[in-house]
Amino acid sequence: MANTNLRIKELCKKKGITQKELAYKLGYTGEYGHISFNQALGRNNFDMNRLSDIADALGCHVSDLYEERETTIKCPVCGAELSIHAK
Repeated sequence: MANTNLRIKELCKKKGITQKELAYKLGYTGEYGHISFNQALGRNNFDMNRLSDIADALGCHVSDLYEERETTIKCPVCGAELSIHAK
């Protein structure tokens, strides 16, 4: 999950909510609740249940929390560049 935290930040920005608002939606309350969330975010300290909660709060699927990857390979027969996209 090395880049999950970066994708969560991107999705927050895309959805127009702050990380503090996301933290509140996830139950990190109180004056320093968002700090606890940010610390967990930095450590990627989330199990699948919490990742599901984050995805629900962001209105997306859990797989959207992970970095999209694109791989390009070269065809050994014709030399064409082929892009492979993960679903």
